[in-house]
Amino acid sequence: MGASLGAIRSLRGALSEVAQSSPWRASGLRINSADDDAPGLEVSERFPVGIASLGLAELNTADEIGLVQSAQDGLNEISNLLPEL
Repeated sequence: MGASLGAIRSLRGALSEVAQSSPWRASGLRINSADDDAPGLEVSERFPVGIASLGLAELNTADEIGLVQSAQDGLNEISNLLPEL
């Protein structure tokens, strides 16, 4: 009877481990909650904000390049209109 109780305990332990690992397999993520890796979760939550900031910086840079090109074109036209000395 002692061997069967040991087998039941081992089976319960294995089932518990499978149940705990199920969220990782279902989501494909290494970190699903703060219980998995609290510092890692904090860092990973900052990534979307950083990515959004980089996207906005890219758009701002493109706008600035367009502004400088327009100014350059305007200066070229003014230069063409001035009489040569």
